[in-house]
Amino acid sequence: MPKTIVVTSASSGIGGATAMALARAGHTVYAGIQDVHGHHAAAPGRLAALAAEAGVALRTIEIDLMFQASVEAAIGRIIAETGRIDVLVHNSAYRLSGPATAFTPEQLARLYELNVLTTQWVNRAVLSPMRREGAGLIVWVSGISAAGTTPPYLAPYFAMANMESVARLYADALGRWGIDCCSVLPRAFSRRATTSEYEEVDAASVANVIAEIVDTPQGQRPSRVYVHPAQPGAAGMPAAHDGPGHRTQVRAVAAPRSNPAISLAAYQRRKRTA
Repeated sequence: MPKTIVVTSASSGIGGATAMALARAGHTVYAGIQDVHGHHAAAPGRLAALAAEAGVALRTIEIDLMFQASVEAAIGRIIAETGRIDVLVHNSAYRLSGPATAFTPEQLARLYELNVLTTQWVNRAVLSPMRREGAGLIVWVSGISAAGTTPPYLAPYFAMANMESVARLYADALGRWGIDCCSVLPRAFSRRATTSEYEEVDAASVANVIAEIVDTPQGQRPSRVYVHPAQPGAAGMPAAHDGPGHRTQVRAVAAPRSNPAISLAAYQRRKRTA
């Protein structure tokens, strides 16, 4: 069944790829874009052209995540046009590079505001309609490095780790209303084994995983999906991501509050054999 979906920070990268993948899957997608009259002025036209070429329901909307009024206005407009919001994809992760000790507390507070508080502002606008419907899905795009896998460059991941913690707490709270939560954690990998250069997994791969999660029946979705190109399973994932009801393994669990976290390869295997 087609869904109404909001993707934040969707001007390009994972957000833009996700918006297009979901629209191609037959959903009505609102791609949230910040600063449409400045830095991202070209994004609405570019996405509109892609949508017209593909013949999909991909619409752009200005959502400045740093201002509650902008968030409320955008969500209100979407509900007025479609009557509901079925899926929210948080893609507002903001990253800076540098050793953790090089960042001041004020800079870390800014990272926390950009990565964590912005999700709360959007949740406040979206969750009331979802609770009334008794169904919904919130996807949090984070990163496996939220566990601190690339020391000493940990500062950006302080905020991402907090976002992951918030996501897990929301999963426990929202299950009673039939709302699923899933964290998608792309993994960085080395370009060459002899260097320290890292890059993220391809944005299209992450987008396709999110599209699969959206189309998975309610209550059967995993709580976390690790997206990484290097390993066929999740055995190498940090233990910090494990916990009661959130284990790194593939198992059938109906309750959304205890769905497993699985790797991309394992998730795709399960989809093929389902």
